[in-house]
Amino acid sequence: MDALNVDVTAMLAIWIAGVLLLVPVLGLAARLGLRPVLDSVARVRAAGRADPEAEERLTGLEDQFRALAGAVERLTEVLERQGAAQP
Repeated sequence: MDALNVDVTAMLAIWIAGVLLLVPVLGLAARLGLRPVLDSVARVRAAGRADPEAEERLTGLEDQFRALAGAVERLTEVLERQGAAQP
């Protein structure tokens, strides 16, 4: 039974000391590890928003889409008229 005789106070003190040392070390490691990743993500997002060439291409695609939608609408009207004219 001597092996089961454990000093709970000493174990609790060691555990608390370990946690008090481990939390700041883990926080510092996370900050040093995540900061470069988050900075690179922010730079990629900022570069994507500040690209005027991409904005021009997107505007051009929107114009082409509107023209295509108008052409499809006119074609639909013509086909409907042709279908109504045939008995």
